[in-house]
Amino acid sequence: SYGFGDGAEVSCENTVNAVSNLLYGLPIHAWYSLNTKAVTIVNDALGGVEVIPDENNKPYLPSKAVIGEPFLLKSGYATRFISLRGEFNDSHRRTRQKQYMSAFVKKAKSVISKNPLIVTDILSQIKSYSVTGLTVDEIVYLATESISMDINTDFTVLKGEECVKDGKVEFTPDKSALYELMLETFYVQVE
Repeated sequence: SYGFGDGAEVSCENTVNAVSNLLYGLPIHAWYSLNTKAVTIVNDALGGVEVIPDENNKPYLPSKAVIGEPFLLKSGYATRFISLRGEFNDSHRRTRQKQYMSAFVKKAKSVISKNPLIVTDILSQIKSYSVTGLTVDEIVYLATESISMDINTDFTVLKGEECVKDGKVEFTPDKSALYELMLETFYVQVE
């Protein structure tokens, strides 16, 4: 749905509507879209983000990165690490993205707790690479509130099937698994 828009606000609105429809009409009150060109800016503003290379993600890192030893992603390597697919296999990329996001959240919370003003500095640097339905004040509020939150970075991958149709990748969710996921995530059973 994002690709059928303008790459900015229309794409985001398409995505919000598609995700809300997919999730049984669940309202989505806020969104933020960041172009991958801004990943390096945000990453480096935090002083880099540390990952631990393994056999699958080593090809996306510089040769000096050692398998099993922490490596600080800086100067464009964060973008490379999270965005490159490699032989059209998206599962390895998703794994790298999860690893990066878990490390990013930890690093961002640490940096913001020491210097909350960094949020406005970063926002001003990435303004031309982002689109959002949030105000700057709302983003700063959420970022500073996140310091005390236990943010779950154990991302859920929706079950379903991918196929290439008319040159585009199409995903069909497993409706039963989606329904169960909705119940587990958003509802609490009452006796």
